[in-house]
Amino acid sequence: MRKRAREKGKAESGQSQKKRGAESIRSKVLRSLEKEPLSKSEISNTIGIKQITGQLNRVVRSLIEEGIVCYTIPGKPNSRLQKYRLKGKTD
Repeated sequence: MRKRAREKGKAESGQSQKKRGAESIRSKVLRSLEKEPLSKSEISNTIGIKQITGQLNRVVRSLIEEGIVCYTIPGKPNSRLQKYRLKGKTD
C-alpha cells in the first residue's frame, strides 16, 4: 500500500514539475518581450534554449490566444520576418 502511495506521489510531482517548467518558460518569454519585439528564434536564445522547441511554440501560441502577445505582421502569421510583441506596447 505504501509503495502505491509513493508511486502516485512521484507521478503527481512529475506533472507539477512540467507545469512549473512551462510557467517558467512563459514568464521568461514575457520578460524577454518587455524590451522589444522578438522572433521565436530570438526568444529562444534570450531565455536560454538552444533551439525552438514544441514547448516554446505552445507557450507563444497560448499567449497569442489569450491576447497577451500579438504579431508584428498580423496578416502573415507564417512570415519568416514575423516577430512577437506584448499587446498594447508600441515601439
